[in-house]
Amino acid sequence: MKNIHQYKDKKFVNNVFDNVYENYDLMNDIMSFGSHRLWKEKFVNSLDLNLEHKIVDMASGTGDISQLILKKNKHQKIYRIEPNFNMLNHNISKFDNYKNIKHICSYAENVPLKSQMIDVYLISFGLRNVTEIESVLSEAFRILNKGGGFFCLEFYKVN
Repeated sequence: MKNIHQYKDKKFVNNVFDNVYENYDLMNDIMSFGSHRLWKEKFVNSLDLNLEHKIVDMASGTGDISQLILKKNKHQKIYRIEPNFNMLNHNISKFDNYKNIKHICSYAENVPLKSQMIDVYLISFGLRNVTEIESVLSEAFRILNKGGGFFCLEFYKVN
């Protein structure tokens, strides 16, 4: 099988996630020997968040970053944005007790949020799967408030 990173086609990437969403967390456990969970916890713990912050969890996957944030503060306002409908809705019931979470199915290249409405933009292990990185970064900075924070957790082959 060819490496997913060789493709710049949204349909291809979306199809891959349609086929793995049920086992996505297990797949990440195997590929990283469980380290991704430690990295994500350290990533979230490094953030200086307060209750006033509106957060985007871009390429949210199964929502583990959002869950870690909610573990620290159950009232945090979070927009989980994920381009794959099945991935976004897989285990969505774990957020049923939260009224402060919005789940949005959308690509990072075209975010359906108003300009300058977000304080913190998080993306973990998502940049490697986008088709137009310049558009993603432009959108991220469009929706961020002035002085807002952009935080990225990623591993990728360095050329």
